[in-house]
Amino acid sequence: MEFTSYCGKWEVLCSAANPEEFATVLIQACKRRLPPEALGHIKAIVEFSGGSIFASSTIIPPEITVQVQGSYGGGGMMVHGALIFMGLSGALLKDVLSLSILEAGQSMGCTIKEIKEES
Repeated sequence: MEFTSYCGKWEVLCSAANPEEFATVLIQACKRRLPPEALGHIKAIVEFSGGSIFASSTIIPPEITVQVQGSYGGGGMMVHGALIFMGLSGALLKDVLSLSILEAGQSMGCTIKEIKEES
């Protein structure tokens, strides 16, 4: 088996957002969509004016680790998400991350815009 990964980047606009909560909600949404025995990592970086949040988790154990740098004073956020899992397809990982970012945005009243990287 091999590890497969998928990464994405989104601009997130919210009037009452909390970057730490957004990262946690995103990771929890990914975990619900992945097989419970999946082996890998979920990563999220939320950048904002004044700092950033790094959040990470695996399926087993279920804890979410969050590191905060700086303080959020409002405004837009840039969210980078990555899934790295063994034995899961890239298409599945893309669906999981894409649907999870939309779920996190909807649950927090945010507007989400995917940023397509040019190759």
